[in-house]
Amino acid sequence: MNILLTLACTNGEPADDSRSADDSVLQDIVYPSSEKVLIYSGHGGEPGASTGVGGTDDLVALLESEYGFNVDVRSTLGEPEKFRAVLFMDPGQRESRSFSEDDIALMQAGLDAGTRLIFVATVGNCLGETINPVVEALGGSMGFGGDNAPTTQIMEPAQDHQLTQGIDEVFFVNPCMVDSGQGEAVFLVSRDAFMAAERPARGGDIVLFGDYQWFDDTGKHANGSNLQLARNLFEVDPAF
Repeated sequence: MNILLTLACTNGEPADDSRSADDSVLQDIVYPSSEKVLIYSGHGGEPGASTGVGGTDDLVALLESEYGFNVDVRSTLGEPEKFRAVLFMDPGQRESRSFSEDDIALMQAGLDAGTRLIFVATVGNCLGETINPVVEALGGSMGFGGDNAPTTQIMEPAQDHQLTQGIDEVFFVNPCMVDSGQGEAVFLVSRDAFMAAERPARGGDIVLFGDYQWFDDTGKHANGSNLQLARNLFEVDPAF
């Protein structure tokens, strides 16, 4: 069993790690073995536009051709524990609709099985009013704070993390800012985080980021290391 002691940070700044071992949170890391991915557009999320904005055909083609993953794109949640990762495409953007206790229980079962839960919010949804309560209910401390960058952000990795392996810089379009809480800021500019990750008490991890145009069907996945970030996002396991 792998044991990880996570150092907390807020918006990229290391928190005080002088706590005693008794006060620290010891975490059992579970990595998924499933070769299935779910892209979820329910709860007022983004189903993709004819212009390519929010479309996921290119991402699906990448995951199927390079990894042989089976990818479901749908608006029903089902059983997250059967997937290596679930990508929630901007829930709350088109319709304000809260996740139920039953939905959260399904997500928790996914985390327990090692599933990575990925939440993206974009401009107009940066308050994270649908996403933030879910993250909190799952034991996370991260959230979207309401602000977004007015321009495209070119970012280098904030720290060494599974998500940053093989990456020089990534391009996010007007991304929402993320409060990394007790999680880890993955990409930031100055003190502003735009992607963060956190492993709550056990099992899989939760990832938040503030833009989907870096991987959608508008072609921006060709910029910088954006394509490599997409690979890392769904590989999940550092030893993949």
